[in-house]
Amino acid sequence: MQVLLKSLIPPQFLIFVSPIVLVLIGIYVERKYMSRVSIFANAAALFTLYYPIEMPTWLGILINAIIVLGIIAGIAYATNSRLSKQYYQISWIASSVVTAFLMVLAFVLLGELPSESIQFMVNLKNMTII
Repeated sequence: MQVLLKSLIPPQFLIFVSPIVLVLIGIYVERKYMSRVSIFANAAALFTLYYPIEMPTWLGILINAIIVLGIIAGIAYATNSRLSKQYYQISWIASSVVTAFLMVLAFVLLGELPSESIQFMVNLKNMTII
């Protein structure tokens, strides 16, 4: 048995399902408010994805900062504590839109982008149809 949508989505697009969903969440849900649970979930996703990757220093600093923000958000949620306005201002780096971008970057670093996906992106850039 297969996942229901697998037969409906072309294989070259499957790798983009999670990032697209995260961008939509970021645009429609996180416009005015980012929840502690969202920050925690995004940090957990990035930790899982980047754990095996050797990355440039700047990216490591960014991923580690998001993980720290996620841990703070998780503890605050678990203890029903409030976080400061400054925390939420800084935590935009853990938004779903940023997480989606970092997911695609991880796919590139891992060499996981199928050649069909890369060709599709190039064709979109050139405004041509495959």
